[in-house]
Amino acid sequence: MLKVDTAELAGDISDESGRLLNVLCAAAEAELRSRLKNGAPPAELEEVFVTAAGMLALAMLTEMERAEDVSSFTAGSVSVTLRGSSVSAAALRRQAENMLRGYIDSGDFAFLGVQG
Repeated sequence: MLKVDTAELAGDISDESGRLLNVLCAAAEAELRSRLKNGAPPAELEEVFVTAAGMLALAMLTEMERAEDVSSFTAGSVSVTLRGSSVSAAALRRQAENMLRGYIDSGDFAFLGVQG
């Protein structure tokens, strides 16, 4: 279920990226499940969880393929051409985490009390 939804979100990707995306889906699901406040997501959260994990997997794929963003490079008079990317990995990751806000630990550091 997670892989199909993520493939639909990804749009047109190569077979190699599709295979990598399958692996990243499992990694994204494991990451989010490990951060859930009460373990497994409640049944009513499952669809949102699957979508968020898919978006996180796409963020991971985008981060891994970032090196492929350069389509041409010229050393004399320095000219670099980047392939257009409509969505950044950071934006996808942030949106995935926002979808599950309240259900996952943020991972942010905070002092809860200081003895003095």
